[in-house]
Amino acid sequence: MRRFLVVVLFAVLFTPTTIFAQEGRTYAFDLRTRDNFLSFPASDPGVIEFIDKNVSLFAIDFSLDGSILYAVDSNVDTLGMIDQTTGQFSAIAPLSGDYSGGLVAGLSIDPTDGSAFMHTGAELFTLNLATGETMLVGAFTNVDPLGPAPGTMIDISINSSGQMFVHELDPDGGDGIIGGGLWSVDKNNAVASFIAPSGLQALFAQGMDFDPDTDTLYAAIYTGGGTGSYGTWDTTTGVFTEILDLPSFGPVELEIAIFGNTTYGYNFRTAPNQFLTFPLNNPLPITSTEDVEVYETFAIDFDVNGTTLILFNNITNFFGSINTDNGCFTPMGQRNGDLVIDPAGISCDPTTGMFYAVADGGDDPFLGPLPDQLYAVDPVTGTTTLMSDILDDSASGLTVVVDIAIDSNGQAFVYDIGTDSLYSLDLATGTAALVGDTTAIGDSNFAQGMDFDPITDTLYQAVYTGGGTGSYGSWDLASGTFTEILPLPMFQDPIGTGYEFEMAIGMPLLLGDINCDGIVSLLDVAPFVDLVTNGGFSSKADFNADGMVTLLDVAGFVTALIGP
Repeated sequence: MRRFLVVVLFAVLFTPTTIFAQEGRTYAFDLRTRDNFLSFPASDPGVIEFIDKNVSLFAIDFSLDGSILYAVDSNVDTLGMIDQTTGQFSAIAPLSGDYSGGLVAGLSIDPTDGSAFMHTGAELFTLNLATGETMLVGAFTNVDPLGPAPGTMIDISINSSGQMFVHELDPDGGDGIIGGGLWSVDKNNAVASFIAPSGLQALFAQGMDFDPDTDTLYAAIYTGGGTGSYGTWDTTTGVFTEILDLPSFGPVELEIAIFGNTTYGYNFRTAPNQFLTFPLNNPLPITSTEDVEVYETFAIDFDVNGTTLILFNNITNFFGSINTDNGCFTPMGQRNGDLVIDPAGISCDPTTGMFYAVADGGDDPFLGPLPDQLYAVDPVTGTTTLMSDILDDSASGLTVVVDIAIDSNGQAFVYDIGTDSLYSLDLATGTAALVGDTTAIGDSNFAQGMDFDPITDTLYQAVYTGGGTGSYGSWDLASGTFTEILPLPMFQDPIGTGYEFEMAIGMPLLLGDINCDGIVSLLDVAPFVDLVTNGGFSSKADFNADGMVTLLDVAGFVTALIGP
């Protein structure tokens, strides 16, 4: 630590001399895979950074004192911890040792000695919570050699006496023939004894955990189609007693951990996966962490400075800003004025700082679809003002405009999925002139995202053509040609493929700009030191890209501060 302080003191004697030039960076909501909030270089979508904490945390449990909520992210096979206030996942170490891959379906810490166990549905492992090293205990087997073999195990929990229990997936309704339901397990060899079926047709991820104060086993059992049950399990008789049916809950497919009379859970049936809490025996109301708030948005863009990402949240009807480090949403103004439906796109005019939105014009019972409309928007107050109908140069209305983007000269462009075409748009009159089309790549469907790179003034677009197909590329505005960079199904999403992007391109991530003022300066030293010494995370301080801010990032920070 002393050496670190010397380095930092050395750094503060210098003023910044270098700002690293980069291209613009795309930020996007993927509306086809749980509304992931993600980022990638504008011209290179092959490497995606997932910002929103939409990770597959099917395995969570508290440390014995409740101070750490451990989790395993199955997307990247990494042990980490969840910030109980923000829901952010921070890595501790990659999984190593005997575990060789597969969905980690459960995690439990033995209250008798603090040892940790995880399993993959078929095999049980010990887990070192400091290093991520795993050791195979064995495959789950039935203590009765003549009995049915255990099927897919979906969660484990250990009571105060050190006895492990496991819940087996039960798609046939717990008839006892396939062994679905609750088992007790010898954690020394993974040999299991069947207790009883739950009587529920358990499907997909399930969560269960013991209340450390009462030694009561609670479980959230998802039965598919938005149905399920939250309640307690008698570990002697196997009788499950419902507290609340999950559809009344809102969230329905939960991975849970319990401490201090409070249940913490990840809900896998909302978009994105919510991290939430509720009182142990009274699961209403539910508190969801802000940075994993469910977003439904078709309209995002950066402000005139390229530093604040503005969006319209369809669920709350508020305009607001997104923290591009962690996905946190801060509401601004609630939508009011002329616009009474969700905007299909929003863009900031960099020459004036004004925001404009496009929206559906509705239908006339006799005339049919009416022209879509252009609005001026004040995100701070939420005030919207109708500017004009959007008409092509033959005075016919465009009726399926799904996005708007404005270049560095203040020239606006809109994309219409009715004609699969890009148009230039006069912001003063609403007149649209054809630029080109994307018919060569298929029939565009649903929401589309596009934006200008503020550095190169290149227009990039994600054209979704339905059924998991589409294309990400750039426009030559002079010739009206769309050139593909990468087919959307080839984006390396760990959750799925088939992208329908609402996107905005901002200034590149400036490593070292910890206080987010747009430059790397002495004012960034104190917040950087705070991150290293007291914990916390910012992608702008993670110079070695290991998911943490540690002493290993000091050299990179000093270089950003004083130059190479």
